[in-house]
Amino acid sequence: MKIQFVTDTLHPGGSERVMSIIANSLASRGYEVGIICCRGTESFYPLQDVNVYYIDRDNPNLSFLKKSRCLRKYICQQKPDVVIAFMTAVYCFTLASLIGTGQKVITSERIDPKKSVWWRKLVRSVFLPLTDFHVVQTEEIKKYFSRSIQQRCSIIVNPVVETVFEKKDVPKTKRFINVARLSGQKDQKMLIDAFEIVHSKYPDYTLSIFGEGPLENELKQYIRNKGLDNCAFIEGTSTEIVDEMRKSFAFCLSSLYEGMSNAMLEAICVGLPIITTNVSGVSEIIEVDSNGVVVPVHDTNKFAQAMCKLIENPQLVEAMSKNNIAKGSEMFSCDAVTNKWESVIKMVIN
Repeated sequence: MKIQFVTDTLHPGGSERVMSIIANSLASRGYEVGIICCRGTESFYPLQDVNVYYIDRDNPNLSFLKKSRCLRKYICQQKPDVVIAFMTAVYCFTLASLIGTGQKVITSERIDPKKSVWWRKLVRSVFLPLTDFHVVQTEEIKKYFSRSIQQRCSIIVNPVVETVFEKKDVPKTKRFINVARLSGQKDQKMLIDAFEIVHSKYPDYTLSIFGEGPLENELKQYIRNKGLDNCAFIEGTSTEIVDEMRKSFAFCLSSLYEGMSNAMLEAICVGLPIITTNVSGVSEIIEVDSNGVVVPVHDTNKFAQAMCKLIENPQLVEAMSKNNIAKGSEMFSCDAVTNKWESVIKMVIN
């Protein structure tokens, strides 16, 4: 069976990480797997037995229409059994490019569609009805779509890399960790504000924010302006992010909205207690005071209170850690998630 994924890039990002994990897993099961990148010329994520085709490798200035023709031509040449496209803009581009080919297409929503800008909602409403099947990450996201889409829609959570389940004796530090793109959506300024309150009470705790994005310099300056240079850090990306989590005290997700945070799922599997804003999917994963704490979106004081709560309750932290390890192995293992994708793929093809 031949499977072609379509993505914007394979640069660092949640959608890209999920695609690389699923592609590798399907390839290991004997499928012929390829990934088509609309932009970029290299993959941040390791790929095994997965062919990557970069549409604009030789000409990065291709117009939208020329890219569309390239995608259509390549897929018609490859003749995959199914095409799987991630993210709204990419799957709409893919569906439009393949009109009239009879190609089977599975689309996948990777973010909360309610938070899309108006033109994405419009484009989605035009092209999504053309999909053969739609995959989303949470029940809440599924309910957003029309009844006709829901009838050919499945909920599949994100997989995690298998290294998160390795047992390592790593010394813990008094560090809160955030792993996310440095952008307005992730609301890291609020997190820094909350940490400032915490640090005034517990000066031996630190904050590390891992990621890259358009707000990198602005966030660094924001930290300097608050005089937190010696305890709050913008760390960039890391290929050893799971080990960085293992060293940490708790994981913080400060986003304004999400599809489902891959980093949070990895933190759960590692056994970190979670502090998160109440974004899509949280109610299906986080049980308050069992494996994490949920606070309102963009509420600095409540987030700071949650951080202090964990510091002040070591027995609660220990219990959350044990509960998260158990939950992670059951829900997010690569095999469990790939089984669900494999079932959808076979159903669509047959």
